[in-house]
Amino acid sequence: FWDTLKEREQSSIVRHDVIDVIKEFKDKPYLNKNFEFVGDRILAQAVQFFAAGFETVSSAMSFALYELSLNPEIQNRLRLEIKNTLLEHKEINYNAIQSMKYLTMVIQETLRKYPSLSFIERVCLDNYQVPNEELIIEKGVPVYITLLGLHTDPDYFPDPQVFNPERFANDEKEKCFNYIPFGEGPRNCIGERFGLLVTKTGLVDILTEFRVEPTANTPIPINFSTTSFLVVKCSTNFFLATTFFSILDKLSFSDKISYDSYK
Repeated sequence: FWDTLKEREQSSIVRHDVIDVIKEFKDKPYLNKNFEFVGDRILAQAVQFFAAGFETVSSAMSFALYELSLNPEIQNRLRLEIKNTLLEHKEINYNAIQSMKYLTMVIQETLRKYPSLSFIERVCLDNYQVPNEELIIEKGVPVYITLLGLHTDPDYFPDPQVFNPERFANDEKEKCFNYIPFGEGPRNCIGERFGLLVTKTGLVDILTEFRVEPTANTPIPINFSTTSFLVVKCSTNFFLATTFFSILDKLSFSDKISYDSYK
């Protein structure tokens, strides 16, 4: 990291990436009058960016592929959307990725069942009385919010163990506070858009060329570790089979095809 930062400073190259942001905060202390941005505090930004982005994105992709292998109809519909998007955009670019509505729904449902964190923590800033209760949460008290509890509550998500992307066909669903895989408010995850974009790109890259299927070694259901605060840790590994079934083989940039004809 330090070599990269030093090289960027010497070359004066501007790439508008996280290194440039770190460099700007380092070189302009007036941006952080109450915070000394030096030494390990600089390094921690890059470490956090990599650690939080790598583990969470890889787990989201893994769990999405797991569910797609168990739900071939959903997988076929998603692969069809990818194919039709290629027909329209001629390539996979940012606009193409962002136009895939069903891909977004699949990832949202994946993060509902498998949020990267099982809980998030906050600190109460003022005394707060819970509505219709005698309970008062005092200022300074830490509050732990269970994501798994919210995301699997049948009052909010009927049949919560069923993988159903159609839950998110209505865009208003993700704006509710019963679905917060990235947290909410001013302390929500700053890498949300980046993480979603990388996850979408990875899934498109895989599903363009391969169909995923469960194997004899695929655990159903998954057994999670009880010793980690991350949901990504499983007590046993799980395996999926990939079959080369490229949607590009017979791809011609003509009219879009229907789901029924693709099946």
